[in-house]
Amino acid sequence: MLRENSGRRVHTCFYDDSNPNGIKIVDMRNSNIQAVFIPRPLLHQLKDEEELKRPAIYFLFGNGREAYIGEAAKVYDRLKQHASPSGKEFWDVAVAIVGKNSSNDLNKMDAQNLENMAYLIAMEANVYNLNQTIPSFQEIDQFHINELNRIFEDIRFLLGSLDFPLLGESKTEKQEQNVTDSIVVEEVAVNTYTSNETEKTVIKTEVLPESSSLANTIFYLRNNDSIGLGMKMDGKSFLVCKGSVMGDFETTNFPENIKKTHEDKFEELLASGVIEKRNDYYVFMEDYLFDTVSAAGNFVARTRTSGPSVWKDKNGKKLKDYEVQPV
Repeated sequence: MLRENSGRRVHTCFYDDSNPNGIKIVDMRNSNIQAVFIPRPLLHQLKDEEELKRPAIYFLFGNGREAYIGEAAKVYDRLKQHASPSGKEFWDVAVAIVGKNSSNDLNKMDAQNLENMAYLIAMEANVYNLNQTIPSFQEIDQFHINELNRIFEDIRFLLGSLDFPLLGESKTEKQEQNVTDSIVVEEVAVNTYTSNETEKTVIKTEVLPESSSLANTIFYLRNNDSIGLGMKMDGKSFLVCKGSVMGDFETTNFPENIKKTHEDKFEELLASGVIEKRNDYYVFMEDYLFDTVSAAGNFVARTRTSGPSVWKDKNGKKLKDYEVQPV
């Protein structure tokens, strides 16, 4: 039967049985969280609900493909602010992610880190337009990172079930293993600011992750208010992915002997549209291939870094721990 062959199952409850287009609560078996779908005009109906008086991550949707990701210690109060005359005008629907009961509540740090994770993935998915500052990330232990990753996948699935593909498609482990191992770079100029070599042009070159352990592994960088994501490629090269974010360029802290070359590279990528200013930050609008891991780290972080140490996977494992040979 169809039901017996189904995978994940979503359970939807209507807050008001007389209004199928109103507030609804969506959850899944074996998940500690639930999503509350809230049309803006009906927000006031939830003012006395205990679940919305606790920490949460929330999403605002409106104006076609415009979205906002936030977190709050008391999510109802924050949504009420956004719905006020002085709040955000664009949104029509909010989705709040809360615990199913008091024993499953998210804490403030959980909500902040999930907000950061959602922002990065939403920028990478590029389905919605986000216009906000970069959410902060709080350092936590390895066990808790794994738990947040599980919660995040549940959030992705719940949003998708509500027809909000903000975070892209939810991937099963099998799907992740079947992602293509290659990336084709059309015609790109590779000339990093750390090198004195002349500009190199790679034409329709296939670049591959260096080993099976690195295939399809996304690495993250959090430094200097910058948040980067990328992939290690064949040889020494490193691909910084679309959606990576650099903090305010004026806070760059390079030694004087390489500051000028960094600024020149920055202006080149800005002029070519590879990066674009959004509020006080600079966002990669396209994937960009750097010739070394450290070059990519230096550029995104806006300071000198050790690339193999600063780029880490979602579980906090450093790139250098994957490497057979030095990068």
